[in-house]
Amino acid sequence: MALIKSLRTTPQVLRSNPVLFVPVAIFALLQVPQLFLQTVDPISSLVGSILFMAVFLFITPAFYAGTIGMSNDAVNYPCLVAAFVGSLRQGLPVSMTRFADTE
Repeated sequence: MALIKSLRTTPQVLRSNPVLFVPVAIFALLQVPQLFLQTVDPISSLVGSILFMAVFLFITPAFYAGTIGMSNDAVNYPCLVAAFVGSLRQGLPVSMTRFADTE
């Protein structure tokens, strides 16, 4: 039932807050260089892929924390990119702590 309710409110929230697409678009643009790494020689491609993987290992949890917080705020009232940054700051220590506890 909760899933059906959330699927009903999602289109309305996205129409009223198109700023929700901004962080997703930025995250997609950050992944574009990996596509071009496939066209260079294998060693450079391997090194570049490892570097991007290491960077995204730390960026992805923070990005999801910010996006989920921004989406949650958008349901209740108009949302700004500042909500993404605020949620990012609140969610980053939690996500990094969870990542560090998986030893």
